[in-house]
Amino acid sequence: MDALYLFKHSPNSDFEIRQSMRSVALHAPWLRKVWIFGERPEFLTADTSIVEHVPHSAVADRFAVKTPIVNMFDLVHLGALISGLAPHFLLFSDDFYLMRDLSIADATKIRCLGDLGASPPTRKGRFGEMLRRTSRALIERRLTAYNFETHTPAYFWKQWILDAYIHLGQLAGVGRFDGVVARTMILNFALSREELRLTPLREENSRFGFWGSPPSYTDCMEAAGSSGDGGRVPKLFFNHDDAAFGDGIRAFLLERFGSRSKYEK
Repeated sequence: MDALYLFKHSPNSDFEIRQSMRSVALHAPWLRKVWIFGERPEFLTADTSIVEHVPHSAVADRFAVKTPIVNMFDLVHLGALISGLAPHFLLFSDDFYLMRDLSIADATKIRCLGDLGASPPTRKGRFGEMLRRTSRALIERRLTAYNFETHTPAYFWKQWILDAYIHLGQLAGVGRFDGVVARTMILNFALSREELRLTPLREENSRFGFWGSPPSYTDCMEAAGSSGDGGRVPKLFFNHDDAAFGDGIRAFLLERFGSRSKYEK
């Protein structure tokens, strides 16, 4: 199994993806290879046996797709077409981090947040509207409408993505917030083809994160949990958005992943 990052340079000198990849090297050493689809982090090693950068143009030019690609459905679809990428892979973002060892059993879980049909999304902003548009598109096609936007690494099989794009690619749009939400659309379509066991993220209680405003270092430590913290099981996943990134998260991630990984020069 491989890991695939869909990557664009961050305003923080690519600090996030460096720390994310360090967490992968430490907690998922069984992964065969890491792929970076998009822009190239400056720190990346030249050892393509363990990590490889693929620019958008390397795949998009074959399909006459304009670059840079910003629509997530298109990005996931074209990323799945990277010839060397393993058939089964984990889809990462630069702000996804592993906080403890990830087993293959945990890596292959299909995590969801809930049923958009039973509880329509109320999130504001352009992403919220995109999620509501996705829910309507799924319901109109009599598909399940589970919300898979868990902000955790997502297990994918290439065929799920290719099948979904063949049947639903016309819904992709062009801009970042056009069309439908890729992960939710693809996995619901996969559910229409085969039986997949879903893991409700809230019941698993495996993720912590911060969104909207920067936490302190202490906030991060308390939310992460520890084996000696009253018997609490440490969280498996950590995520934050751009608005939450600050000194607290930087210090927390540097303490957890302060050493250079095999993916760096």
